[in-house]
Amino acid sequence: MTKRACEAKWVRTDKMKKQRSKLAQFNRATQHSLSPEHRWMLETSASFETVLDAASTSSASIDQGLSPVKARVSAAGKTPDDAIVQLEGEVSGGSLTSMPSAWLYCRMCEFEALRGTCENAVAKIFLELRRRGDFLEPVSVSENESSENESDTEFYSASGWIHIARLRKDELESQQLRRDLRLPCIVGLGGHPRKTQKQAQGPSATADSEPCYGWLWERIFLGGGYHMKCRKAIVDAAQPPPKKSQRVAPAEKNSNGPNLNKQFTMDFEEHITQLFDKYPNLEEMPALSVTEGGSGARFSQEACSQALSMGAMFRFNGSIFLHDIRYRPWPTLPVNRASILEQLETHYNNGPPEAVPFDITVATEGMDDDLMSLQGKLKRLSPEEPVFALLYAAAMAETEEDIQAYQRLLLNVHYKVVSRAANADLAKESISLREKMTDDVRAIKRTPLSMMLFMVEKKKEIKGPAGKVTTEKVYQYFKGCHWSKESEAPSLGFLENCFSLWNKIEAAPGILDTIQRAEMEFNQDSPFSSVQQMYHITLACKKVPPAKLAWVFEGILDGARAQILSKDDITKSRLSGAEKVNPVHVIAFKYDLLQELLHTELAKLDITPQDAASVRDKLQKDVAVWLGNCYTFFLGGFNVSGSQGSFVDLVDHIIFSKLHDTCIRSCVKLSKVPADALLYGSIGVAVGNLQKMQEQLRTEAKAEAAAQLKCMTDQEQPSVTPLADGESEEGVKPIAGQEDETADMDDEMAEAWARWKAKAVDKVRRHVELLVRPSNSSSEEMYQMFRDCATYKLPLPSDKHYHMHVYDCKTEGECKTRPHVRKPVHRPTYMLAAVQACLKARCQEEDDDAMYVTNESLYCFFDACKHEHIQTFEKAFSTENNRCHDIDMDVVEHACLMTLDPLAVESRKRLFFSKDTSSNKFNHLGPVTLEDINDDKVEWLLPVVEKREILGDTRKEGSGPCPLGGGEGLGGGRKALTDVEPVAWHGNSVNFWREMVHGYWAGTATDLTPQNENFAVACICHGVPYVALCNNAIHKTKLYDRIVKRVLNLMGDENCPALYESVMVADLAKKEKEEEGTEKNKGRGRGRGKGRSKGKRGKGKQGAGAGEDGAEGQGGQGEGEGEGEGEGDEGEGAGSKPKCGGGRGKGRRGKGAGRFALNLKKKLVSGETGVANPGLSVSTRNPTDE
Repeated sequence: MTKRACEAKWVRTDKMKKQRSKLAQFNRATQHSLSPEHRWMLETSASFETVLDAASTSSASIDQGLSPVKARVSAAGKTPDDAIVQLEGEVSGGSLTSMPSAWLYCRMCEFEALRGTCENAVAKIFLELRRRGDFLEPVSVSENESSENESDTEFYSASGWIHIARLRKDELESQQLRRDLRLPCIVGLGGHPRKTQKQAQGPSATADSEPCYGWLWERIFLGGGYHMKCRKAIVDAAQPPPKKSQRVAPAEKNSNGPNLNKQFTMDFEEHITQLFDKYPNLEEMPALSVTEGGSGARFSQEACSQALSMGAMFRFNGSIFLHDIRYRPWPTLPVNRASILEQLETHYNNGPPEAVPFDITVATEGMDDDLMSLQGKLKRLSPEEPVFALLYAAAMAETEEDIQAYQRLLLNVHYKVVSRAANADLAKESISLREKMTDDVRAIKRTPLSMMLFMVEKKKEIKGPAGKVTTEKVYQYFKGCHWSKESEAPSLGFLENCFSLWNKIEAAPGILDTIQRAEMEFNQDSPFSSVQQMYHITLACKKVPPAKLAWVFEGILDGARAQILSKDDITKSRLSGAEKVNPVHVIAFKYDLLQELLHTELAKLDITPQDAASVRDKLQKDVAVWLGNCYTFFLGGFNVSGSQGSFVDLVDHIIFSKLHDTCIRSCVKLSKVPADALLYGSIGVAVGNLQKMQEQLRTEAKAEAAAQLKCMTDQEQPSVTPLADGESEEGVKPIAGQEDETADMDDEMAEAWARWKAKAVDKVRRHVELLVRPSNSSSEEMYQMFRDCATYKLPLPSDKHYHMHVYDCKTEGECKTRPHVRKPVHRPTYMLAAVQACLKARCQEEDDDAMYVTNESLYCFFDACKHEHIQTFEKAFSTENNRCHDIDMDVVEHACLMTLDPLAVESRKRLFFSKDTSSNKFNHLGPVTLEDINDDKVEWLLPVVEKREILGDTRKEGSGPCPLGGGEGLGGGRKALTDVEPVAWHGNSVNFWREMVHGYWAGTATDLTPQNENFAVACICHGVPYVALCNNAIHKTKLYDRIVKRVLNLMGDENCPALYESVMVADLAKKEKEEEGTEKNKGRGRGRGKGRSKGKRGKGKQGAGAGEDGAEGQGGQGEGEGEGEGEGDEGEGAGSKPKCGGGRGKGRRGKGAGRFALNLKKKLVSGETGVANPGLSVSTRNPTDE
């Protein structure tokens, strides 16, 4: 290899290293990878953010069929002029007729930009070659001669590319100045009134039906580093370029705070570009232009130096580009765009004024010998809004007369020059200048958002690396500044409230954007008119999460837009009253009520999954926006926006039109939604109408689909096992329904019980989702069910959590007694179908062939390593076209845990099993015991026949010789079905599942084999969404009721802190005491005398006779819930009246529990025991009175 080739190789290698290094920096800075077709942007763009935005825009455009045009030159010809240029993205002429107009317009703009780029590149190369004198030599050839004589004898070279370059050069020099194709619809901030009116009358206004995609191609080229500017006339290379120091200003340092000026910066740069396009001779004029007359108008360096040496201020008129037009004393604070619009409407609405309506104060370091040496770099101390307003108005000028007038204004601006030391605090002096100008021009007033950020930025600046800074120190800094009477002076109390407000808003950055939009739309009439007012808004919200606080600010802005909320409604006096219901309380209650609707009623409605996911996502994040267009319905008695509305419209109507209701007003004051808010009152009526309409729509939609799939369903269902002789379908014992707990309760107790049961139902609705697996165990149908369920659309709480999927091999089987309820299914077949359905549903691609284990998934297979189970699960992770490789398996006692990568969880202490000495770093749990099989509170007690119908015959009774002293006759074939319940039907306890959810950081839980309620209850305790695939509809109904009952019992169990409700226990105990007192006073009577009377009808076979409360008679005393005394004979039957005799007696106080407790325990009371009815007594009379 030659030395030159080696050097070329080294240069190429170094270049590739630099490219790789810059690509690595991009990946670390943006956390995104850059595709190869976009890596060229790294060499042309100034920042990584520009590259990322351009790549994202280009990718989005390609997805929409709007890929940008690319040109690639291939030097494949024999001579340079034979080079082949390939265009990517070009369309053939025959297919143009089928393309939409918007697409053709974008393509035309792209080719126009490409042609302009090529022309500018050719012009630069041509000028450089002519300067060198290489290849290009002046040869006088006319166009006629060149057309008649085609030989190459006129040139020094045999190739004709020199002639082509010469003709190209003549064409460029003779070409007139042409502007790029620009869209008339792109108007800057607050466009000029006359300009907007002319545009509305132009050609673009006629095509109302055609959408405007002008922003698309402009974003492509702006983001990609190519800025479409007007092409200037080609000038000689020896001529010096025009001075651009007037408009090229030094960049200010970036801030770590919120970027609230991003949109303004884009608009400002666009207007500056339009300004120089509209005034082509502006930068060619002298940098300093003065008017005639007056010593102050004519600039003199000697007079300037003399005035500055005496500490005075020197005044003169000059070009607006004499100073840095982009310089701002506080660059991180938001620009008062509303002030710019107000000045446009005030000073420039009727055209250019006669003189500039403001002064510009600039500072110079020391007494410079030549002030003009700093032209374009002088720092402005006065506010920037008047300067920006003049630039905007000049850029939007239309007529030639207005352009000439604005040009005179731009070159004759009033300047005030002050001399300051190099270390002077110019930012502090700019505060006083703005405040003094505010006294005259109220629009220059600093906005509340800018005021708050101003104080926070200064506090951070004073803090520095030293550490904590006190409020007193910040107060001393602003103490010497001048403050206008229109502004909020930074007192100590103001600063403390300001910093407290910032600490709350910082957690929800979306609030800053809401405040800025309010200032932009309402200016001085913004609902957030002061920092103190915003502080009291946060005080009225109390301690709320950031998302709720952002919702409150967004709701106030929406109320101001709808003109139902004014500034007087949210003043300090209205918000500070403790007993008042202010709009902040109403909006906060609206957020809570909407949360209840979303987590309960929304889960039951057939709205689109995308809308449901977006609603939950918006409420979880710091963005509070209207729900809108998620689902429309007809509300029977409510007229919300005509006949259609949304969930938010429903909540608005309930709250604002029903605010006089005592219940809602009490809830608003407490800022808490009651458990039965969705069941009773106006909300319950509206929700009921919503459910009825939804049910009607669901029935109508499924009727046609059911008719079409009827034939296919009949073919898939196996034949029903015939019934035995003499047996009918009515003879089959149905599954028992749930017993009513409120049968023997009075109305008040039943209402309290129903209210707390409704809260238990809400807890279950929020976390539990039960599905019914298809009868044929189709993997595709189960996959679609998982895809559509709400749990699979929820994101994980954090990166530490996993999506847990559980399959217990003990719970699969078939039903022998009622095959029409439980279809016979081969166990390995269901295993394979269910696991593959979970795998596909967790994949991001909606493709039937896509199947892999995601990083967020955890699969738990219990009893999976026995017999043929492990082979079935290995088969589940592979298909014909795909196979899951590198799956890590971790064995935990009798369970297999499968993940994509080796399982890594953060350390957590055990909750119940060896909680003092063990953690989740050890793959064992124990000792684990089953629940008491006779306790209805912890075990789902059902007859064995019903369990077989629900769970199936998973474990048959064993057969064969008995190991304990077995004989020869103890073997044989399979035993018949008995009432013996297999131990496999007793699932793991709640504590076991809580350990699994807690130790393995479960974010969601999928139960493919739900056996009882324990897994679901464990998920509810930890707030983890749970979805289960039930065997049939009966299984789903019974399991749901069981989960509700178990949760309700745990709400009254103080040993379960996760669900315990002390208010519920106190409420029911209070009701019980009231009932006890009522019964006690109900049968109290007193009588004297002797006699004998017969007791009332007995209710037992033997024992004490039972009389009515306060039995009638002349003697004796009876007390409520007492037990009568006396002697009684054995009752002769239902109609017999046992006799009671004996002496005087009084009823004694009851020894047992109250009436409510006895109703709950009535199952434990046998019907054959002779227990007297509580609240009875027996009275006696003197036999002589008979």
